[in-house]
Amino acid sequence: MNSLSCMVVDDKPQIRRLLGALIEEDSRLNYIGEAETFEVAKQRVQLLRPDLLFLDVALRPGSGFDLLPRVPEHTSIVFITGHSGYAARAFSRDAVDFLVKPFAKERFEKAVSRCFSRAELTDVQDILLLDTGAGVYRRRARSVVAIRAEGKYTRIFTVSGERFFIRKSLTDWEAHLAALHCVRACFKRISRSLIVNRAHIDHLETVSRDSGKLFMNGLADPLPVGRLAIGRLKRLLVSRN
Repeated sequence: MNSLSCMVVDDKPQIRRLLGALIEEDSRLNYIGEAETFEVAKQRVQLLRPDLLFLDVALRPGSGFDLLPRVPEHTSIVFITGHSGYAARAFSRDAVDFLVKPFAKERFEKAVSRCFSRAELTDVQDILLLDTGAGVYRRRARSVVAIRAEGKYTRIFTVSGERFFIRKSLTDWEAHLAALHCVRACFKRISRSLIVNRAHIDHLETVSRDSGKLFMNGLADPLPVGRLAIGRLKRLLVSRN
């Protein structure tokens, strides 16, 4: 990966200015936004979907750890705090690095280097090989919108509108995706015949108690869903907000 989009979440304007300046100095980094409160951060991190998030531990109300369920799976996190005692908890939550204020430019650069290393590894792990029988196609797992069972086969839908018909069961796909650490939290099996990428869900329309229409990014037509899927989708959508 040649560049990383960056976002800063910190309630202190001087820290946001410092990190913003350091990010702007590095031509490999793209500063796409910031937030000073938990509520603002909750909305912007899901809208902007940064590759790298600098996150204040002492983010009021609550803490930066409370924001983690809303951070996209692919995002690398560097925690920021004035107390080194939070380091163990930060790394236990899969943080790439941990900056203790005040920190030097050299320490910032080391954290960025670690994030690039993680991003390069993720790029390799994110590739799916889709064998249709007529050819083998390389596609990023994140580009997959949904996987639908059709007999002994499955149909893969991508965000660019492509469709691939693969001789592989939905259960096999479920196990395959669960083994990909970089994306496994994105994919949810919502019924016996459908796996969806929660990052690409647009909205759900309930037609009746037993049927609904699931609108996904990149798909011209909605996917029909039943009662079980509707319940699971509603819980997914609530947890994403």
